[in-house]
Amino acid sequence: MRRKTLMGVLIFLGLWYLCTSFFILDMTEIAVRTRFGNPDQVFMDPGIHFKLPYLLGKAIRYDKRLQVYDIEETEFLTE
Repeated sequence: MRRKTLMGVLIFLGLWYLCTSFFILDMTEIAVRTRFGNPDQVFMDPGIHFKLPYLLGKAIRYDKRLQVYDIEETEFLTE
C-alpha cells in the first residue's frame, strides 16, 4: 500500500515538473525568462522553450505587435 502511494506521489511530482518546465511561445509574442525574479533570457522566436519550475522561474509574455511611438509634442488650436 505504501509503495503504491509513494509511486503515485512521485509520478504526480514528475508530471507537475514537466508541465511547469516548458512554455509555448506564439509568433505574436516575446517572453522574458526570469530565474529567482531576475531576468535571464529573452525569447523572440516561436516554439517550445524551457524554464525552471514555477516557484524558481517564470516566463513573462509580452505582445510583439505592441508598438510604442514617440511623437513630438505639437501645439494645436481648439475652440
